[in-house]
Amino acid sequence: MGIGKTTCVFALPNGRRATPGMWFQYAGTDPDLAQLQDLSHDIAAAFDASAYQADLDSTVTLDHVESQLFEVVAVDESPTYPYGRRNSPTSLAGMSDNTPIAGGQAGTNFPSPQICMGVTLYTARAGKSYRGRVYLPGLNRTSISESGDWTSGAVGEADAFVTAWRDAIQSSAPVELIPSVHGLAVPSDEPIVLIVGKTVTRTQRRRVRAVL
Repeated sequence: MGIGKTTCVFALPNGRRATPGMWFQYAGTDPDLAQLQDLSHDIAAAFDASAYQADLDSTVTLDHVESQLFEVVAVDESPTYPYGRRNSPTSLAGMSDNTPIAGGQAGTNFPSPQICMGVTLYTARAGKSYRGRVYLPGLNRTSISESGDWTSGAVGEADAFVTAWRDAIQSSAPVELIPSVHGLAVPSDEPIVLIVGKTVTRTQRRRVRAVL
């Protein structure tokens, strides 16, 4: 069993970047570089075809997608990690070869690099279904209602993109999605089955960094 992570690298105004990610786990042989590159390419293609991309501000671009493998710590004696957990990243990382993909909303109507939409991931496990969020940046002010929340249309578009992101991972043999927040290994029969965007606007201050 191994653990990896897919990351969408967004370039924001003023030299900032946002890096939302989604973990995956796999059984058997490690994916090779070509497989990781193909996975990254598929996620970038899903973004390019999405209504979410069409509603992003034109000052925001998807620079690239990267898929990276992590070392795995064996099962701990502590019940905190009953299936093992990820450790340091390995040197094996495949990047998409796309040209930067800009948002489709013309103008500079970007609210703030810190404003994002939180899309929550759930499994079907009763009582323990929550598996974290994907924080999507870059939506234009036109996606915010007068009450300050995301519009239902924007929420639906974000849900659809994260679903396509999940589907790209699940269809990339031998990879299967890991329903986890921080790369903790889980039973393979607990896939993410529900993806819910939240209307409340959120901040991602710790997820935005300057490019030096």
